Amino acid sequence: MKKRSKYTGQIHINSKGTGFVDIEDFEDDIMIYNNFLNTALDGDMVEIYLFPRVKGKRLTGEVNKIIERNKLEFVGTIHKKKNANYAFLITDDPKMYRDIFIPKVTNESKNNYKAVVKIYKWENFKKNPIGRIKKVIGKKGKIDTEMHSIVYDKGLPISFPNKVKQQARQIKKNSTQFIKSEIPKRLDLRNVTTFTIDPKSAKDFDDALSFRRLDDDEFEIGLHIADVTAFVKKGSPIDKEAKKRGFTIYLVDRTIPMLPEILSNDLCSLNQQEETLTFSVILKMNKNAEIKSVWFGRSIINSNQRFTYEEIQEILDRKKGKYYDEVSIINNLAKKRRLKRFQNGAIDFDNPEIKFILDKKGHPINIKSKERLDSHKLIEEFMIIANNQIAKFLSKSKNKKNTPLCFYRIHEKPNDESSMQLMKSLKDFGYKLKTNNNEIPPSSLNRLLEEVQDMPEETLVNKLILKSLSKAKYSTNNVGHYALALKEYTHFTSPIRRYADMVVHRLLQKKLSKQKLSNKDIKEYQQLGDKLTEIEKRVNQAEYDSMDLKKAEYMLDNINKKYDAIISGIKNFGMFVQIIETQAEGLIHVSQLPDDHYEIDKNMHSLIGKNTGKRYVLGDKIKVKITGGDLNKKEINLKIVK
Repeated sequence: MKKRSKYTGQIHINSKGTGFVDIEDFEDDIMIYNNFLNTALDGDMVEIYLFPRVKGKRLTGEVNKIIERNKLEFVGTIHKKKNANYAFLITDDPKMYRDIFIPKVTNESKNNYKAVVKIYKWENFKKNPIGRIKKVIGKKGKIDTEMHSIVYDKGLPISFPNKVKQQARQIKKNSTQFIKSEIPKRLDLRNVTTFTIDPKSAKDFDDALSFRRLDDDEFEIGLHIADVTAFVKKGSPIDKEAKKRGFTIYLVDRTIPMLPEILSNDLCSLNQQEETLTFSVILKMNKNAEIKSVWFGRSIINSNQRFTYEEIQEILDRKKGKYYDEVSIINNLAKKRRLKRFQNGAIDFDNPEIKFILDKKGHPINIKSKERLDSHKLIEEFMIIANNQIAKFLSKSKNKKNTPLCFYRIHEKPNDESSMQLMKSLKDFGYKLKTNNNEIPPSSLNRLLEEVQDMPEETLVNKLILKSLSKAKYSTNNVGHYALALKEYTHFTSPIRRYADMVVHRLLQKKLSKQKLSNKDIKEYQQLGDKLTEIEKRVNQAEYDSMDLKKAEYMLDNINKKYDAIISGIKNFGMFVQIIETQAEGLIHVSQLPDDHYEIDKNMHSLIGKNTGKRYVLGDKIKVKITGGDLNKKEINLKIVK
């Protein structure tokens, strides 16, 4: 008997329960039908056998062995029959294709409640996996329950362990004496004009700007970042917890911080009229926004003023107000740097965003477009400068193999396949992109972004472009940052909410102290980059899910209200549309289309009425009303109206 070849790869499973494994050297991924998954779950590392190829069809196979599980804990709804001592968990994860059997149900487990269940046994694919309840979250359908379910489903923590909270209290208790002892070791900037600019709702302040006029043509701009690592030592309970979390999670109605609030909102935060420890990047710039010199180091500041974005914008618009001269000069320098960056090939993503207006109970009462102000761009530009300057400085450190020692934030160029798919999708909306040797230059993307600005399809086109681009990652292997058009880039400016920035702060201090990195350190940073990139995906998805939940909650309060919408997707069972005002997406089933029987065209660009010839084409603007939906699934149903 001929020995079958074995291959190893990560399996991805769709909502229909079909698996796909991407194997190097194969042009297409290998399809694994449901009955050949052999207990494999989405994201698992698996060993597979290939079936003989059938001419004209894609390669298929079966899972032979699970090498490493991606996830064993699932969130879902408990279904328990009356008087039964067992239950099933119906998972929220659409890629989990089997219900989980819970053989022993405790008294706290309630029917129709959401829970976290961990699979501890699944040997026979023909039977359900067996699990036990780790945590009962709450009654299904309640917003608190659904928000917590989103976080738990992504494997992210909510509360802090007691030892972490205890250590944070101890650090706060000793902080006054510690800060006093640090002053002689740092650059003292307490008498320099300094201010923060943040959203109205912000409770922690990572960064501040300072300004000094050196002469008529030269200015000193300071970028001061909270020195979290002065308080949080590597390997401490707080540090380990921050590394595990990776990021602060910003859900629509709540924030789940990376650090205990006694640190994030108090001790480390650059609060107004408080002496705070910082890491600074101090730039000497001329009136043309050229950087003449840079200084890096630890410092102490005292922020004179806490501004909101709206307050700074009002000062700029009225050309008067507190610190107008300083703010005006900084804003002009930011505009010049921004223009130069785009001329060098940066992509001008000025995506229209939305903000939720919530009542005191966290219920959405309105959804509005979020205006992007010059004050936003001012802060963004100087944070980009700081991150770029730190990355360039750290890149000068080399090990024995002449490898730069920096923890980079990288963004790779789009590959040929994603570029071709983008051009095909844009063609459906009637847009073309100019290419250069089959590559899409950033200048073409910028022209397109400008062309769709204020058009109904602007949000959809922005999403298509973002989808075509690779995701930014953390890595010790520098390939530059495509979207920002920078050769070196890192994350340094938000250590209160990103663990990667804490890593860069420690690297910077090692560099300034002329300490050497060991091979063990370098290997650790490489592994940490992969880990944080993976956590970031889950955090981003949790944040998107919370927005979808709040959109559904708001839209279901407005059943029968009419909205302008745009067709965003065509399927044989109906079409997906996006409501322009709220960016909420919903499905119009073919059975809800009026006056005819509709079928999809061969290019999947439109639905065509069999008798009338009426077409609904991708990108068409239509009017719809909300007919219902499912809050638990974050779904809304729509109907076309005239």
